[in-house]
Amino acid sequence: MGYTFNSMLTSNLNNSTGDGTAVNLVCDQVLANQNSVYDNSTGQMTSVGSANYMFQGNICLSGLTILHTSVLVELVTSARTYNVADFQGLSLNSSVYQINFAQVAFLSADETAFVRVTVDGSFKTVDILGNSTISRTNFAGILPVV
Repeated sequence: MGYTFNSMLTSNLNNSTGDGTAVNLVCDQVLANQNSVYDNSTGQMTSVGSANYMFQGNICLSGLTILHTSVLVELVTSARTYNVADFQGLSLNSSVYQINFAQVAFLSADETAFVRVTVDGSFKTVDILGNSTISRTNFAGILPVV
C-alpha cells in the first residue's frame, strides 16, 4: 500500500479562522502524487477510479483563546461531507492545538476530496500552522491495492 498523494502546508495561514470562517486547506508542497491526483493550487484530490480511499490529515492550530467555542475539521467529497473532528463547547487556551484524523471514503471516478477547517466563537485570530521542513499540517490519501 502506498500513498496516492501526500502533501503538506509549508507556511502559516495567519489569522485565517476563529470567527466562523471556513478555510479550505491547500497544502502547497507535494511529497507524493501518483497519477497526479492532488492539485496543490486548490487542495483537492481527484479520484482516478471508483474505490474506497483512506484519507489522513494533521491540522496544527495556534492562537486559540478561551473565547473560541468550537473546532470543526471536515473531509469534503463530491458526494458527502465527513466531520472528522468536531469539538464543541471548548474552553481552552492553547498555544498549539494538534488534530489528527483518518477517514475512509468511497469516491467514484473523477470525484474530489479536500479538507475544510472552521474555528468559531471569537475573533479571526487562529492560525493554521505550516512549516517547510516539518510536516505540521498535512493531507494525504491512500488507495489500498486489493
